Amino acid sequence: MSKSINKIFLLGCVGQDPDVNNSGVVKFSLATNAGTKEKPTTDWHKIVCFGKLGEIVAKYVKKGAKVHTEGELHYNKYIDKTGAEKMSVEIIARDICLLGSSKKDEQTSDEIPF
Repeated sequence: MSKSINKIFLLGCVGQDPDVNNSGVVKFSLATNAGTKEKPTTDWHKIVCFGKLGEIVAKYVKKGAKVHTEGELHYNKYIDKTGAEKMSVEIIARDICLLGSSKKDEQTSDEIPF
């Protein structure tokens, strides 16, 4: 039997301040760039954090921050309002490193306990 690996690394910019729900689950979107110089594209990824990592992300990660995320791909099937089966993809974060911000007044990475 062969082993399998589900691991993804993303480097991008946070699209909006993290959303914290009542269960302590923290979600945010991350934009990554792809394509060519002549035809650039932006891909958006749903990042989900739990536990202590979620607490830290909720406190320190803000819109525009540059982050490196390590996690696992997670696929969800659901039925939409019309009854059609849909699928969504999320990255369950296991580690996040704050690299900086596009805003000059934000904290620097050496002030954040990652």
